Amino acid sequence: MKKTYRLIYLLILALVVMSCSSPERDYSNLPDQELTKDEAVKRIQMFQANVKDLQNKLAQQEQEAAALKNQLSNVNASIKDCNETYYQLIGATEADIEAFRQELGRIEG
Repeated sequence: MKKTYRLIYLLILALVVMSCSSPERDYSNLPDQELTKDEAVKRIQMFQANVKDLQNKLAQQEQEAAALKNQLSNVNASIKDCNETYYQLIGATEADIEAFRQELGRIEG
């Protein structure tokens, strides 16, 4: 019987200790005025970390955009070179091709 009382006493004591220990409260939804100094510092650090992460992502996206623009200009230069080679093969100029397109438009249209 003493063991049972002792076990019940320990369980009650454990529950009291667990209920008295204050877990860190969720301050993410609280207005700034209701925060403690430590919570405000943590919130500021969280915002600074988010800003830094977003700045890193932006820099990465800008680098990718610059690389894609460079790739696009290389492709456009290749297309221009191919067109010039094609014009040389058929013995025409770009103006001749444009005039031919205009003539086709007039005939079809």
